[in-house]
Amino acid sequence: MKKTTLTALAIGLCGFSIHAAEVSTPNITIYNFVVTAPTSPSNSFSLQNAMSYIDKRGVVGLIPINVAGDPAAVNMPHMLRVCDIIYSPASYYMWDATNNPTGSFALQNGKRLGWGLDWTDVTPFLASDIYFSCNSDEPANALHYVGNIATNTADGSPLSFSSTLRGELWDANGNVIATYYNGEAVATHSVNRVMCLIREGYYASDTNILALDLNYFKNHIPMEVCVQFYRNNGQGASKCLSSRPWLTFAPNGIHTATFTLEGQRQLGMVYTIQGTSGDPQWHALNSPVSWNNVFTSVIDGFVYDGPYQPNGWFRVMEGSAPITPSFLLVHSKSTSLPSAQISNGPE
Repeated sequence: MKKTTLTALAIGLCGFSIHAAEVSTPNITIYNFVVTAPTSPSNSFSLQNAMSYIDKRGVVGLIPINVAGDPAAVNMPHMLRVCDIIYSPASYYMWDATNNPTGSFALQNGKRLGWGLDWTDVTPFLASDIYFSCNSDEPANALHYVGNIATNTADGSPLSFSSTLRGELWDANGNVIATYYNGEAVATHSVNRVMCLIREGYYASDTNILALDLNYFKNHIPMEVCVQFYRNNGQGASKCLSSRPWLTFAPNGIHTATFTLEGQRQLGMVYTIQGTSGDPQWHALNSPVSWNNVFTSVIDGFVYDGPYQPNGWFRVMEGSAPITPSFLLVHSKSTSLPSAQISNGPE
């Protein structure tokens, strides 16, 4: 997971400047997770697995990671899938943007995007010093919300330290001397480290609204969703996820590798994997490049394990003639704005 640190984020929220010598430089890491709906029976486990991942700084250990069999497993896709950000009330069972799921997912209520923050600083600060801004780049900016990590988005009330808002106080040597996660007041407890989890997604209470949300997303592809965490002194960092497909390339031998495709689901989209010829100057992509189709009409989850042309580049392109699932035809031309909800309080 790439760590993004930015000490002079230009967000224009305060009209003053500070000298670099007056403040220490924080270490800021932002994670993206897929977590369950607040009404899902697995939600408390899902949130805690994500928070444990943040707390352990990416060390999995005993944290479940089997996303195919456990709805609460730590799930960190490389791309923004619409099926990962739609959730429902307890009365409407849904998983992966389809109704009536089965097996381990039978009683679930969908999924949300979770933005995890790990902010550390040798100079103590208050958790309420940190704000966040969520945005999506389509014209309506359906996922827009600005808030404070220590203020409940549901009712505007101050938050206490909890399972999804944790703090640590350090001594002069960086040793943890106090941990806060059980109702301690934010205003009276300075910290050197704060961890939180912001959750956001589209809310669909029935199949028709689910179809509307899927079509809204598809009509605005390519889409990007971003979050910023910042202080009013200009410190901060940001992270974005794109709806564009992602191709993982992992060499596993001499001129052999495993390709794994991440793409949209429930939108009927297909993809083409392209590669260059074995040009010794493969690194010079600013010069003319000849791309050849390697695999066509492949979908999310496609895996190829075999030989590849050395000294080549690979890319994945969205297909030109996707097949539309039948339930999308109900509102195939709709651009109805989704009901987006954001949460940072306890659930």
